[in-house]
Amino acid sequence: MTVLRRVQLPAGARFDDYTDYQVNYVNYRSGWLIPSTEVWIGDDLQVRVNALGCKGDEAIPGVPVIGVFGDSTTFGMGPDSWPAHIRVPGHQPLNAGVEGHDLARLVERYVQLREKVDLAAVVVGGSWHNLVYNSTGASFWAANLDEFGSDQPVGVCTLSTALVPDCCDRGLDAAVAAVYSQNNRFLPWGAWPTTPEKTRELYGGIMRYNDFVRAYCERSGRILIDLYAAYRPASYEEMGEQFTDPAHQRPSLYPVLGRTVSAALAPSLQRRGEDRPSAPLAFNAPLPPSADDDALHRNIYPLW
Repeated sequence: MTVLRRVQLPAGARFDDYTDYQVNYVNYRSGWLIPSTEVWIGDDLQVRVNALGCKGDEAIPGVPVIGVFGDSTTFGMGPDSWPAHIRVPGHQPLNAGVEGHDLARLVERYVQLREKVDLAAVVVGGSWHNLVYNSTGASFWAANLDEFGSDQPVGVCTLSTALVPDCCDRGLDAAVAAVYSQNNRFLPWGAWPTTPEKTRELYGGIMRYNDFVRAYCERSGRILIDLYAAYRPASYEEMGEQFTDPAHQRPSLYPVLGRTVSAALAPSLQRRGEDRPSAPLAFNAPLPPSADDDALHRNIYPLW
């Protein structure tokens, strides 16, 4: 990878606001990632953006691409993400997620990339930004999902979440006050209130969207990728074990989600692969190191 911009921040760098950090790799005029950029804190790589403006290493020429579109929950934490753990023989994942993007911007990114790469499949990771604010209805969701073309298999993900039914009665304050394994903490979802009433509203929005996705896939023939069901906290007390907040998974959960996506896509891609005799047999690029919940991520919350 040819890095045109390397942003070197001092070891232990901290920021009062996430935007002060994010501006190092996001063009705030366009809202897109800045291509060919790396951000380092001391000796630790935090973010790598390839020449396509997607998170991760450069796409390998000649290898069909699984394009993954989503918001910060798709973008991931540190250099890692769940799209980086997708493994379907003969294909490579491309993480086109961008923090803060709603469904309409996911469509914009898809339109940009389909002209530049061989999209063998599309995965729509979804967006938390169309659940309880912005446009939130089923007609809006369907209209945007319909924009992802029919020239290749399209998988649509349910949203995974830390929230469990008890949150609707208890709110999130007790979870935010708790300390989880490896001294991890659980954060609120941005500025969204942690009261039982507002938590019920958020939980209800997630459930409505996920029910919509299941019904949409059944009637449209799109591939259902049920990230919600891939991992569920066993109780209120375990919500923070695999999530940094109601929306964002810890890197320890990324391999589980990557395997879920791989299993859902593989049957369709293997059938289509019969028409691609020249495609490489496997994509074996090394996984990026999984960043844990270090001081940077404990003290900074992604845009939402």
